[in-house]
Amino acid sequence: LSKKDQVPNDIVNRAIDKVNSGVDETYTETSYEIFGPSGSTAIALCLTDNVNRSVSSIRAVINKCHVKMGAQGSVSYMYDHLSVVSFKGLSDEESLEILIDAGIDVIDIETENDETIVYGAPNDLYRIKEAIVSKLPNVEFMMDEITMLTKEKVTLTGEDLYTFKRMLELLDEVEDVQNVYHNVEL
Repeated sequence: LSKKDQVPNDIVNRAIDKVNSGVDETYTETSYEIFGPSGSTAIALCLTDNVNRSVSSIRAVINKCHVKMGAQGSVSYMYDHLSVVSFKGLSDEESLEILIDAGIDVIDIETENDETIVYGAPNDLYRIKEAIVSKLPNVEFMMDEITMLTKEKVTLTGEDLYTFKRMLELLDEVEDVQNVYHNVEL
């Protein structure tokens, strides 16, 4: 469950209005680490111009769902921060050769239904895409993003699954939340 890759329209419009009125506004990226039911975890990534509003909104969701907020690092160590790029047209061997020739450290590469998926360091996203485009100029990327991938998934049932899904719905309604990464098999 994640929002679009862009910043929501109301935030963009508010920023434009403030620039036009001469008010300086800075946005801060923050993340909140959450312990859900039965070993479930989540990381809510926020982009906000008001950290107090952001943390207050997240705490409201946490209280409604009876889950717990963890300290920085208490959940994120269970996730890998990676760039993920997927495309069709090259085998994983061909892709690996191109990326190694470009001096890119590939963390993992796999093929699924004719689709090659490359995992790399977050700061290598653009370089990975550039290397693939140099070999396949008209390539269409099915996925190209920087993400947090869980190292282990958990399966929830019954009340725990309901609580977790409810938490995701409520987090999605929080204006500042840009993305929620979690370890639940949905």
